[in-house]
Amino acid sequence: MYSILHLLFHSIPVVISACSVKLDLTGGYFQKDKILNKIPMLDICNIGPKKCVKECMVHYGCYAVNYDGKNLHCELLNDAGPYYDLSYREGMRFSKINGGWMQDKNSCWPNPCTGRTKCETTYNNQYICLPYDLETHTDRFSCGFETDTTTCVFQDSKLDDFDWTRHQGNTPSGTTGPYNAAEGLYYIYTEASSPREFGDKAVLTTEATALQAITWCLSFNYHMKRDPGKLEVFAGDKSSTLTSIWVKTGVQPNQDQWKTAIIDIPKSCNTVINIEGVRGLTYDGDIAIDNLTLNAGACSMYNFILLIKLIVRI
Repeated sequence: MYSILHLLFHSIPVVISACSVKLDLTGGYFQKDKILNKIPMLDICNIGPKKCVKECMVHYGCYAVNYDGKNLHCELLNDAGPYYDLSYREGMRFSKINGGWMQDKNSCWPNPCTGRTKCETTYNNQYICLPYDLETHTDRFSCGFETDTTTCVFQDSKLDDFDWTRHQGNTPSGTTGPYNAAEGLYYIYTEASSPREFGDKAVLTTEATALQAITWCLSFNYHMKRDPGKLEVFAGDKSSTLTSIWVKTGVQPNQDQWKTAIIDIPKSCNTVINIEGVRGLTYDGDIAIDNLTLNAGACSMYNFILLIKLIVRI
């Protein structure tokens, strides 16, 4: 028998759009230290348990929630069938939404929407059904740049100063970049020649992809020769300022050789990862990257796989 924590709720006013509607969430319960081990349809940060339940009620296709009270993290789940299996995880709470939860009737309850939509109350207690994007459940992304970069999870940002350039062989200025790709034929690089100026930034970002709220492992080869600026990786929640988690500045040892970066990306809601190349003082320092991968999970497992590959080669 699962341990059950009954939560007592009181009526709270909730403002939805331009119309103030009182939603009394009552009944229902969370199961203490239990979680449904399913990939969530959506992650929502910085909300309380009642708001988590309410979000599930207005998102069509949501049947249950996992809630982390310590981190105020809500997972909306579209799978809670009669034979679901719960796992133990301290500090978590699981609840099925049809397990007694109730709220005052309004234009969005019972939920009139269908498909991949969220119901929003509008003026005069009318409603609209707004589409939402499911999280990407892919657990591995790879960008070798051998084909068009449009399929890569990292895309050029629209908010930078210039874009990364896909290239083969030497960079146009001759000795300012790599002689060839780290793997295959093509790589991408930041062209430091005119009209680029000191401090100009070229940014690759995952912002267009809804990554799962899990730990990720980012790896890539990089090349920084002669007089480059800075290569930096930022990560975090797209709704807040991203945090710098890895950086290399200036020329690197054995400058003609490609190096490897393996970086743990901390878990966050609405995860975004940016790779930023910054132009140095002169044109004599193109920054290049190649063989970029993003894998679900911590890098410790990825390092183990790399070690096994090295042993096999030896």
